[in-house]
Amino acid sequence: MANRDIGIDVAAPKREPAPGDRMNPFNGTLPVRGSVIVGTIVSAKMQGSAVVEKQLERTDPKYERIEKRTRRYPAHVPSNIDVTVGDEVVIAECRPLSKTVNFVVVENRGNPLLHKPQVNVATPAAKAPKAPTAKGAAKKAGA
Repeated sequence: MANRDIGIDVAAPKREPAPGDRMNPFNGTLPVRGSVIVGTIVSAKMQGSAVVEKQLERTDPKYERIEKRTRRYPAHVPSNIDVTVGDEVVIAECRPLSKTVNFVVVENRGNPLLHKPQVNVATPAAKAPKAPTAKGAAKKAGA
């Protein structure tokens, strides 16, 4: 089955969907519109759905502090996209699929923590002991 263009610059899934999967933006009849959000999967326990969390930082001008805010989006996961907890995904707004689900996963970018390049941090050279000063030597001799 051919993938259709959904109007968002994301990679199309490589796998074929399950037979009869109509709630799929690439191979089914589910149109996407509105918001496109990048977030992290925090729960994938539901059948065909996952919870995507988006964290943002907001500055509080009165107290001159940065506060972290979190928003959670339940999203439908099509049958030809695999997700696990920790994966970075792109979700797009669609029509309401259930009481809480208004988004669909359109791309899985993988787990960013697993693909981090290894950085070798050299340990700083051991500091040489300080030479005793005249004041310190006088204290030791007088004591």
